[in-house]
Amino acid sequence: MKTTRRNFIRNTGAAISGAALLSQLPLTSLGGESRKLKSFGFQTWTIREVLNKDFSGTMKKMVALGYKEMEMCSPLGYSNAGFEPLNHMSGAEMRKIVEDSGLKCTSSHFQMGELRKNLDNRIEWAHGLGMKQMICSTFGIPNGSLDDYKKSVDDLNKIGEKVKAAGLRLGFHNHHM
Repeated sequence: MKTTRRNFIRNTGAAISGAALLSQLPLTSLGGESRKLKSFGFQTWTIREVLNKDFSGTMKKMVALGYKEMEMCSPLGYSNAGFEPLNHMSGAEMRKIVEDSGLKCTSSHFQMGELRKNLDNRIEWAHGLGMKQMICSTFGIPNGSLDDYKKSVDDLNKIGEKVKAAGLRLGFHNHHM
């Protein structure tokens, strides 16, 4: 078929019209699953300064922006990174503030050192906050040897067994390496 300007315009118009029509159909009508976002969360690292000044008010502001979930940074492990003012709150106290604002906290980042030294306390804190996951954010050995990493992996697996027995999941999110 010879392409003429008239054929090109007609075919392009039909393609654009078809694409516009299909874009208005929900994905479920095409056999796919719905892609509607059910929940949207944030991690507290980026708002730590305002969070420490007004924890409750900041939570309410985040809800007003449309957030439904949050991921905490453990105040014990992140004390030197700006979370120390929150150390006075138990998990249950923090949970009340979080839930009263309309959020839920399902996970937190933890430092490997605090998990090694204070695991029972951290599990208790996680339960108090109503978490489902505990995330180890780093092994804390930036210039370590392969043996150092292997030992940390073994330690994390042992920690994971205890976390799992407590009804939580342990994850690893590698920072600083």
